[in-house]
Amino acid sequence: MNGEMLEFIYARVCEKDFVKNNTAYDKANRKNEEIYEELINTLKGEELKLFEKFVDSYIDVECEACEIYYKSGLKFGAQMIVDLLYEN
Repeated sequence: MNGEMLEFIYARVCEKDFVKNNTAYDKANRKNEEIYEELINTLKGEELKLFEKFVDSYIDVECEACEIYYKSGLKFGAQMIVDLLYEN
């Protein structure tokens, strides 16, 4: 099975938008968007291209981290359930 079930569950959660943002996330995200817009309007030429590459790369890293944390939490939760059901 080698992680196929974790991939399936993760994909389903992302598709269905089960995870809802809270107000702290929304506030931080709005601030982030404001700073991003200010930088986009300030930077020009090669600096702007480099910044955009940085943003794209950072998003890729964050997406990978979210997936890793989700899968690790799911594994931990499954192990905890097994331990509780079959504890001696």
